[in-house]
Amino acid sequence: MLAFIHIEKAAGTTITTILRQSFGLSHCDLTSWHAYRQEYAAPSATDLKRALLFYPKLQSVSGHIVVPHCGYEEVCPDIRYYTFLRDPLKRCASHYQHQVQTMEKEPPPFEEWIQQEVYHNFMTKKLAVSGRADDAIEALESRVGCTGLVERFDESLMLLRRWADVPQFDIRYQPQNVAPRDEIKKYLLRDESTRKAMIETNQEDLKLYNHVVYELFPRQLAEYGPSLQADLDAFHRTNAPSPLYPRQLPSLVYRHAIYRPAARLTSALRRAA
Repeated sequence: MLAFIHIEKAAGTTITTILRQSFGLSHCDLTSWHAYRQEYAAPSATDLKRALLFYPKLQSVSGHIVVPHCGYEEVCPDIRYYTFLRDPLKRCASHYQHQVQTMEKEPPPFEEWIQQEVYHNFMTKKLAVSGRADDAIEALESRVGCTGLVERFDESLMLLRRWADVPQFDIRYQPQNVAPRDEIKKYLLRDESTRKAMIETNQEDLKLYNHVVYELFPRQLAEYGPSLQADLDAFHRTNAPSPLYPRQLPSLVYRHAIYRPAARLTSALRRAA
C-alpha cells in the first residue's frame, strides 16, 4: 500500500488528485475517526483500520494525518511512505496566505501568526515527533521511500512513478489548489522583517530541506539512471489530463456520501459521550 504524507502547501492537493484518478475506489483520503477537526487529530492506526472496512481493495492512502510514525504498519506491514517538500520560507508564506484567503475567520496579522508554535518548522514536525531536523532526516532516509520537491515537481513525479511501480499510476496532472492571488506571499518573502521572522522560526525545516536538495534528491536522480531526461520529455508531450477521469467520480461520491459522514458521526458521538 502506498501512503502519501501530505504536508500543507507542498503540492499535496495536486498529488492527491493524481492518486484519485489513478486508483479510484482503491484510494482513500484518510479521515480521523477520533477528532472532528483534522488539524487536531493525532496519528492513529485505527484510522487506517476503519478505512479498510470501507475500502476493502485499498492500495493508496493520503492525508494530513498520514505521517511516518502513525503506526500504520500494525495494520499493513508492507505500507510504503512518500512525500513532497517545499522551500520552507515559500511554504510558510503560502500557508499564511492560504489561511487569509480561505478561512471563514481571518487569522491574526502575520507578526502574531508566525509566533504560534504550531507554524514553526512545520515540515520537520510532520516527519518527526521530536521536531528535530536530524530525526526528520532519519525518517526520510529509513522509512520514507521517495521524497519529491515542489520546485522540481515533474522530475519528482518521474521518481515517484518508478518507485511506486504500479501499472495504473497515471501522473498526468493540472495544478490544484493554486492561490487566486499571490501578493501576500510575495510581500512576506520580500519584506525584510517578515522574511527574518520566517527564517528564525524555520531553522529545522531549512536544515531538513537543504539535506533533501543537496543530498537525498540528487541521490534519487542518480538511482533513476540516464533515461530520466528522455522520460521527462515524453511526459511533457503527453501531460494533458481530462478535467475529470472516470475513476474520480465514483471515488468523489463514495468519499463525500459514505466514508466521511461515517467518520464525522463517529467522532461526534465520541465527543458527546
